[in-house]
Amino acid sequence: MSTFRMGASLRSPLNVEDEENQRIPEIPIFDEDSSDDGSDDGSEDDIEIIGSGIALSPDQDLSAPYARLTISEAEPVPNNHVKIDSFQLESGTTLKSGKTVEDMDGDFLRITSLFRHRSARSIILRGIQIRRCRRMNNRLPKKVNEVCAVLNDVEIGVANPKMLDYQVDVPLDNIICVRRCIFTNKVFAACKFSDSSWRDNAIQWTTWSEIEESAVLVCRWKYIEYSHPKTQRPTEGAMLRLRQEESDPGKGVPDAALKHWWRHLEAAGEPPSPAPAPPTAETQLAKFVPAGSPFTYGDICTGCGGALLGAKMAGLKPTFALDSWAEACKTLKLNYGRSLEVIHRDINYFCTKTPAGDYAAGDYAAGDYAAGDYAAGDYDRYYVDVEHISHPCQYWAHCKTTDGKDDDANSAAGFSIIPLLRKSRPRIVTLEQTSGLYCKHPEAFNALVHQATAVNYSIRWKLAYCGDHGHVQNRKRLFCFASCPGEQCPTFPPARTSTRPTINSILAKLPSSRDTPPHMKQHSRKEGPRYDGNLPLKQLITTNGGEGDLHPRGHRGFTCQEFALLMGFPTTFKFPDTTMGNIKRMCGNAVPVETAKDMFRSVIPSLRDSDREMRAWLGVAEEAAEIEEVEEDTFLTASGSKRKQREDDIVALSESSASEAKKRASHVRSLLNAARKEVVVIPDNPEVVTIDD
Repeated sequence: MSTFRMGASLRSPLNVEDEENQRIPEIPIFDEDSSDDGSDDGSEDDIEIIGSGIALSPDQDLSAPYARLTISEAEPVPNNHVKIDSFQLESGTTLKSGKTVEDMDGDFLRITSLFRHRSARSIILRGIQIRRCRRMNNRLPKKVNEVCAVLNDVEIGVANPKMLDYQVDVPLDNIICVRRCIFTNKVFAACKFSDSSWRDNAIQWTTWSEIEESAVLVCRWKYIEYSHPKTQRPTEGAMLRLRQEESDPGKGVPDAALKHWWRHLEAAGEPPSPAPAPPTAETQLAKFVPAGSPFTYGDICTGCGGALLGAKMAGLKPTFALDSWAEACKTLKLNYGRSLEVIHRDINYFCTKTPAGDYAAGDYAAGDYAAGDYAAGDYDRYYVDVEHISHPCQYWAHCKTTDGKDDDANSAAGFSIIPLLRKSRPRIVTLEQTSGLYCKHPEAFNALVHQATAVNYSIRWKLAYCGDHGHVQNRKRLFCFASCPGEQCPTFPPARTSTRPTINSILAKLPSSRDTPPHMKQHSRKEGPRYDGNLPLKQLITTNGGEGDLHPRGHRGFTCQEFALLMGFPTTFKFPDTTMGNIKRMCGNAVPVETAKDMFRSVIPSLRDSDREMRAWLGVAEEAAEIEEVEEDTFLTASGSKRKQREDDIVALSESSASEAKKRASHVRSLLNAARKEVVVIPDNPEVVTIDD
């Protein structure tokens, strides 16, 4: 942790916005009776101007913006300094651990330690760096006096860094005043600057500027920036909501309560409670799915279903898939039959015409939907545990050089995150995009992050190589994980340690010519130099084949069946009898199946941990609610009538009362154990995956 950085910098694809351009206009004096009256608690430490006059140590130079050093809580005392408990200013104000101060560049510091120079009498403050949300490159909503903790230079692999491990040192002469700041995991507008719990009605402000200069600050987020050990460039980052354990004493709420509010109460317009209580015993089991049930999965812009198949192989239960392309929907129906609801519509129709989670039951009439497909009040039809979104990537791609006829629609689709999240209320969201969105279009990437944080979703992002996760070609893609309020945000999977697959190892799985449909034997007429097929594919597979569309023998392009295998689809996966261009387009647009499987496998442990938190908050006994997780894995890969019977038993269990659930828990376990003998387990690298009709 010895990397220096400038105090006002936020190393990201964009420079920090000029705060001069973000001035808030003055407003008339607040009405004293207004519920949004802005005022502080009037404590003497809320705003205290600190004058200079303390000599600088010889090694400090303020002729340029001062450098801050990222410091761990365990770091030693700075050279020639001694640690002190507090420091009293000439005005009488005492600086000590827990206080918050504002510095010259507009950032803030929550003090954790103070150090005095042995000879020069200068003071160094160590603490957590805090920055206004409006200065976070548009990644957070720009709300008055809302701030974000900043953690820079975090090592790759530290999933949930502690704020105390990434502190900064600031000289006292760079501090201009003392402020009050509250750390909380409550959602906005709870604990905002005008909260009546610390207001002093005797204090009023006439302008927004006065509020920003003196009212309380509220921190609900922490920004994490990872530095690549070789390039020192940020290829990974996160914008995470604070959790209850990171909140100030008395200022947090149970994380499970926030998740319950978002999934079950916010859709009906109910605001978050300042002191949430668990649901009653009669309803809590109906709101909770036992651990023995598979986590549900929905897919937006599915295509032919590379991500969907990876989710199924990872153990999730696909429930619906949305795509506007007829050939892709035909492929999904051909492989999944009635076990998957395939919606051949665009995102706008899905968010506005199908049953929505934004309205209470009864707000819909049966005639509101096409052909009366949906029942009235079916507002939570598309609620899922995990939702994957793969917006069209052509507009953002590195290789894009000319305008396309669908550019407007493709770029606009990327701004549909908020209505999609409100539609399905997913606990976890996964997104996959071209790396060009992050590297070439940073303003669009920041807008993506903003959409997630605007509805209180935490989000992580990473530029990952698919070759590290079982794909034959080392394509670089942008992956994002987001989690709803109260849900733990999953971490990205580590790279596989096994040998990367080669072209020949993939093509060795080809079925015989007799078992290959004629339309899957189509290939482009193309010749080129021979190359070694015992290596990974060097060229990228694109929607039209691309430069990678050449067989190792150099005598032709890859067949459609070979294309599908190279993208990770098993030989049993079926494509409709269509043109070679359509099949290549579907394969080129697909998320590599093995990469998707790795991503979704890393999501499941986070869901299980959050379920344990929910059970603890609800007070549900572990023995009644949690089927052994070793049995869950086999349950997720079961098939046939016994799987359906076990699923019906578990649903019945979740709808029973707590006392009845305890009596029936042992019976459900026996059903699961009896069925384990007939379960077909999917191997890590299957050649054949049976897809249930």
